[in-house]
Amino acid sequence: MRYVDIDKTPFDKEALKKWLEEAEKITYRLKAATSVDERNKIIEEYEKHLKKDIFLLKEWLEEAEKITYRLRSAISEDEINTIIEEHEKHLKKDIFLLKEWLEEAEKITCQLKSAISEDERKKIIEKNEGHWRKDIFRNWLIDQFYRKCWYSEAKESVSSYHVDHFRPKGRAKELDGSSRDGYWWLAFEWHNYRISGELLNVKKRICFL
Repeated sequence: MRYVDIDKTPFDKEALKKWLEEAEKITYRLKAATSVDERNKIIEEYEKHLKKDIFLLKEWLEEAEKITYRLRSAISEDEINTIIEEHEKHLKKDIFLLKEWLEEAEKITCQLKSAISEDERKKIIEKNEGHWRKDIFRNWLIDQFYRKCWYSEAKESVSSYHVDHFRPKGRAKELDGSSRDGYWWLAFEWHNYRISGELLNVKKRICFL
C-alpha cells in the first residue's frame, strides 16, 4: 500500500484513520498467532474490514490529492478551469459504483449461507455468476493487478483476462486427484478473486493446493 497523507485528503479523514488503526491491530494479532487455524479464525473474524468502503477509496484519495496540488499551483483562472475539465471524470470514478457491487455481492453471499442444500447453493451461484464478470468490477480488479495475470505475473497479449476464484467455489481438487467440497461461501467475496490469463485459468480449473 502506498503512503497516503491523511491530513491532505479531501475525504473523511477520521474514517480513514480509524480503518488504518484497526488494520494495524488485526495485522498485529495475525503476527502473534501461533497456528494456521488461529490465523484463519482471525481473518474470518475481520474479513468485513477488507470490504469497508474506505479501503476502496485509497486510490481515489491519492489521485484527488495530486489534482488538488495542481490546482493550488495554478497561476491563472484559465489554468484552473483546464485542470478541472481534464479531471472531471475523477468525480465519476467507479468507486461509487463498486460500492453498489459490493452490497449486491454481500446480499448474494447471505442467500448462499441461508441455503439448506448443495443444490440450492449451486442454483444461487449459477443464477448470479455474471456478477463477478461485470465490467465495473472486472476492470477495477484488472487495474489492481497492474493488468497482469496473478499466477504468471505476465501481461496477457493474446486472449482476455478471466476473474478466477482462488479458492474454488464448487469442488476443490487435491494433489492425489480426489476432490472435496469447495469454498462456496467465498463465491462472491472479492478478496477471493484473482485476475488470470485464459490459458492458466482453464488449466487450473478446480485445483487448490
